[in-house]
Amino acid sequence: MRESGEAWMSGIRWHDLDALRISLSSWQTTDTDVERAVRAILQAVEDTRPAAVRG
Repeated sequence: MRESGEAWMSGIRWHDLDALRISLSSWQTTDTDVERAVRAILQAVEDTRPAAVRG
């Protein structure tokens, strides 16, 4: 996602759990920006699923 410019996020360790760190809002953020970021996240999940699990 960082390569495409759609969203930037990073991993974090929180209470002994791996988590995704993302910020989606600022005074300049639009609904379209949030929708683009969500689509990019969903696409990244789909792209990393093993072929046997894909729908």
